[in-house]
Amino acid sequence: MIDEIGPLPDGVSEEPPEASEGQQTIWQDGAWAIVEDHRGEIWYTGPNAPFVVDFLGDPAQHGLVSANPAADIDQDELPPLERHLTKRQINAALIVAGQIDPDGFIETAVASIGDATQRALALNDWRYAPYYERNHPLFNDPAMLSATGLSEQGIDELWLSALQLPA
Repeated sequence: MIDEIGPLPDGVSEEPPEASEGQQTIWQDGAWAIVEDHRGEIWYTGPNAPFVVDFLGDPAQHGLVSANPAADIDQDELPPLERHLTKRQINAALIVAGQIDPDGFIETAVASIGDATQRALALNDWRYAPYYERNHPLFNDPAMLSATGLSEQGIDELWLSALQLPA
């Protein structure tokens, strides 16, 4: 706060400092600050789990990493039930198993989730995940298994058949 008439004190400016490329100037804690701007960049929350940065600051301070931690993992070397599947593979396996409308089948099961936030998150995962892991709650939650009529063994069999289908 400036409470005297006259020239500005040393180090005080009416203009914010100029940020370099990849940075933004913000007013923070009563002063101008220059912070990293990674908005729009893809960072990772875990192996093959991309996240589009939508905030200012260092994504690493939020537990994100800039390189895919699974980039060096060869899926073909993993045990079959640890391999990732694409939505196309899962849908095709469900169709082959008799579920002609796989999205409707899973979305009906998701609708049985009581908590609205959890239901919305599960639906988001089903619709938009870049890949699926066998240990994901969509394939393990007892309520989801009950709603689909599938057992854990049935999911395993579905997973193994999906691995044989085009990605």
